[in-house]
Amino acid sequence: MFNFSDNYKISRQLASQGMVLLRNDNNTLPFKSSDRVGIVGKQCIDIIIGGGGSAHVQTEYVKSIPQGLEEKAKEDKVIFYNDSVRLAMNISEYSVSVLNDLAKSIDTAIVTIKRYGSEGYDRKLGKDCLPDMDGNSYSGEANNDEIHDYEENVGYFYLSKKERTLFANIEESNIKNVVLLLNISSIVDMSFIDDYPKIRSVLLTYLPGMEGGTAIADILCGDVNPCGKLVDTVAYKYEDYPTSGCFDYDPHITEYKEGIYLGYRYFETFAKNKVMFPFGYGLSYTDFEYSNCSLTKHGDVITLTVDVKNIGAVSGKEIVEAYVSSPNGALEKPSIELKGYAKTKELQAGESEKIQITFSVKNMTSFDESGVTGYKAAWVLEQGDYKFFVGKSVRELFLCGILNIDQTQKIQQLSLRFDGREYELKNRRIKAKNKYAGKISLYDVADNKASLEDFINQLTAEELISLSQGQPPAFPLGTAAIGNLKKYGVPNPQTADGPAGIRRSVNTTCFPCGTLIACSWDTKLQYKMGKSIGYEGYNTGVDILLAPSMNIHRNPLGGRNFEYFSEDPFLTGKTAGAIVKGVQSEGICATVKHFAVNNCEYYRNFNNSVVSERALREIYLKGFEIAIKESKPAFVMSSYNLLNGLHTSANSQLLRGVLRDEWGYEGAVMTDWRNGVSLDDEILSGNNIKMPFGYPDEAKKALDAFKSGKINLDILRENASYVLKSIIKTRSFINKDFGLKHHINKELEIPATQVNGLSSTRIRQGQICNEWYLSNLGKDQRAQRTFVYYLIDAEYEGEYSVTCTVFTNCPKGRISFINENDENLSTVNLYTDMNKNEWQDIRTNINLHKGENIVKIVFAGDLQEDCEFSKCWFETTEDIRLLKIILKLHE
Repeated sequence: MFNFSDNYKISRQLASQGMVLLRNDNNTLPFKSSDRVGIVGKQCIDIIIGGGGSAHVQTEYVKSIPQGLEEKAKEDKVIFYNDSVRLAMNISEYSVSVLNDLAKSIDTAIVTIKRYGSEGYDRKLGKDCLPDMDGNSYSGEANNDEIHDYEENVGYFYLSKKERTLFANIEESNIKNVVLLLNISSIVDMSFIDDYPKIRSVLLTYLPGMEGGTAIADILCGDVNPCGKLVDTVAYKYEDYPTSGCFDYDPHITEYKEGIYLGYRYFETFAKNKVMFPFGYGLSYTDFEYSNCSLTKHGDVITLTVDVKNIGAVSGKEIVEAYVSSPNGALEKPSIELKGYAKTKELQAGESEKIQITFSVKNMTSFDESGVTGYKAAWVLEQGDYKFFVGKSVRELFLCGILNIDQTQKIQQLSLRFDGREYELKNRRIKAKNKYAGKISLYDVADNKASLEDFINQLTAEELISLSQGQPPAFPLGTAAIGNLKKYGVPNPQTADGPAGIRRSVNTTCFPCGTLIACSWDTKLQYKMGKSIGYEGYNTGVDILLAPSMNIHRNPLGGRNFEYFSEDPFLTGKTAGAIVKGVQSEGICATVKHFAVNNCEYYRNFNNSVVSERALREIYLKGFEIAIKESKPAFVMSSYNLLNGLHTSANSQLLRGVLRDEWGYEGAVMTDWRNGVSLDDEILSGNNIKMPFGYPDEAKKALDAFKSGKINLDILRENASYVLKSIIKTRSFINKDFGLKHHINKELEIPATQVNGLSSTRIRQGQICNEWYLSNLGKDQRAQRTFVYYLIDAEYEGEYSVTCTVFTNCPKGRISFINENDENLSTVNLYTDMNKNEWQDIRTNINLHKGENIVKIVFAGDLQEDCEFSKCWFETTEDIRLLKIILKLHE
């Protein structure tokens, strides 16, 4: 249906720009035209292109590593032994004798380590339990290395026995070299590399998107000179990470005992000898020389200047990193922190470029939580010498200059927000500005015929509460919508997942995962990617992209790390900001998430993140602050977890105090999907929309809270104002797209291709006959039934016969028809002859009123006799499909 081939090229470019060359002994890479290479192991055949959950993307194709190498072989850039692919597909274990036979045809073996990651699951160690920071027993996964082939499932940290056996056998064989590819969702144990001397080259590919195989081949064969650099520190052992003892071991509480000392801030200050590959590290096929480093200060702006020269034999790009070493004063500080970066153009051999990196003195401050500097709850610049560096990584730096601050200065006075004190909710009155005759449409507001205040003041409390709840989606794999007050000119703008590309039941571009995107350190290319995603969203009916995801890599076992960018908040904020700007340049609204401190998936709905205010300000909120202030995303998504005892979606100090009062944010805040917090508490706290759909019980509670005085009308109006200001920016509003409505006189047939809406991520579009497949996907198991809904405009009120053409191999179930008030119109029992394997017609009668009707067809499988239908949903793995629906008026 859609052709996004130009964006496929951007995916390939971004993948190759982000991949990090960690080792290249004896200049094994790039391959020469005479090099004989082959793959070893099934892991090389089907790479993992992206993570699970919201990051999954349906693609037209996936380029494999063999496909990429075969293309290069046709161009005479390498000799690729095709039979190594056949061997990998048909053999489970590579003995020394098998490898020796293979060595007759190849000199270099390509081996891939794969580790999957998914929303909803943290990765596991894959070895014995470890103690926590206090010496107590760590209760994470312990499997004593007994799991085989686990790299296909949850992404374990350590090698399996099978993988170690393979590397040991290669060492004994006649294979000369190994090129190791790390196709991983997050950092794994890499210390094993030193155990096997034949591993000459290591390329970190992360999850490289649909063009991953060709991008890998581009680097292996030298068509692209690797320039990606690490966005996380790689330690020798898991125990070396400062969070190893306090991650994912208690479902109810996570204590951030490391404070501000996370990632390189910890290692460079306290544990340099525990680092295998430092932050910002990455090799190239050429080398770069730094010279003429200088520092200038004009007002509050620092400028670092350096000349970068390519002193190698081939062209390449260099990432120049800028760091500041701040003096320890009343406040302890990390030994060094990233404050800026820039990427050179493609420098030819012998070519130079002058690089300038600028940042404000404000970016050098520390947050004084306790007042030890004399300025409590303030950003403070302490007196002393500040050293400025540029370089190739946090370990390869050149001094640019020293700036002396002669006395401690308060740069910005704030308030403590997260020590348990209540937020003081001020008067939020929304006053009418003009008198406007008649009902006001939101388009009157957009055309400056009426004010937003006038529009909002005409809405009832029930209508205002409706705006605070998500609405049904209008396409397969759609995640939900917002607004949907059509009589007031408020459309139903559609959301879709999208950290690695638009997640829909149509083919779109699968871009590299977030971490690989960040490894490019290339904001121009990241903007270009965002622009491509925005273009695809606009052309596939998406209004609001639920991305980028930008939580901090607190621990390598974080199951959703692949979706996030880095251990560093500055790099995170700049990367997210570039993507947001690109997305919104195409008329699609972006959503930064998950706000905030959602750094593990284990019991994410209930886990309480206990963090000091200084660590929050300097690490976990800083990236959001940068992205929100610089790119102005239309939406922010609050997170599942609690923050210091309060769920973030009901945390006034976070949403009102920090986000709005301090940062001046004017967009709307939505929840993550199906949290357990009351809607009335969220409205009071500044969370504007509960996603994904409206819950009748939640709406009733919110209305009761209004009637009792817990929530006043001004709060409801303020809440609606943020929602409506964001809706005005959407594609649906600008294009006056109010969705597909089926008009019925006396008879109507609706094929599956014209289904008006489908429940969240549980439904995907079939590739044959355009039927709908109703799937049991983990993201939707918690609360909502699986349904298809139709928006039907009826000329006549009355009883209609309904025929649904369905297919299922579910042996027992029900199909119910529900109206817009969630009232049951009809229920039909469904029994399947498993041997027939054919479509069947389900018939019943329903009543429609004159005008607009919403009819939901709800599917449930294997219901128990005593189970109320309204509390059940389809949760079987059997196949249910819907082809068409026919309605006829009884006369």
